[in-house]
Amino acid sequence: KTDPKRIVFAEADQLDVLKAAQIVYEEGIGHPILLGRKEDILELKEEIGFDADLPIYDPKTPEEDKRRLKYANHYWESRQRRGISLLDAQKLMRERNYFAAMMVNEGDADAMVSGYSRNYPSVVKPLMHLIGKAPGISLIATTNMMMTNRGPMFFSDTAINPNPSADDLAKIA
Repeated sequence: KTDPKRIVFAEADQLDVLKAAQIVYEEGIGHPILLGRKEDILELKEEIGFDADLPIYDPKTPEEDKRRLKYANHYWESRQRRGISLLDAQKLMRERNYFAAMMVNEGDADAMVSGYSRNYPSVVKPLMHLIGKAPGISLIATTNMMMTNRGPMFFSDTAINPNPSADDLAKIA
């Protein structure tokens, strides 16, 4: 709360995701940025009584052409040697997780929330391509939080490294 961040909710047209954005906003934890079909988001906001004036972006609409093309050009410049064409980059920026990850990558957002209604690879792949690892980091891992009767439990790397070595496990920990 002392330093709220801009958080992209990549699936803001899902009721539970929008409710999470509402909690983040109302508790002053962060500044939500909503991604999805604007009409759907506005309808859901009305349904739950969420009247905050927040930015809503739909990467597929003409209103986002300028931003989407800027992101596509930056993505293409960074990935063209790996077989990504400019046209491929432009198509990918219509996908919410690529668009949201690019917002983080370009400094237009500080964090993103995704994975509610999309499959795991479609969430992680853009992050690996766009954000990447910090210098000196050799391994990417994930952590999932599960709320239980005994309190929150954290499960690290349940999806990315299928057969980690003892060295890998130490790095993940």
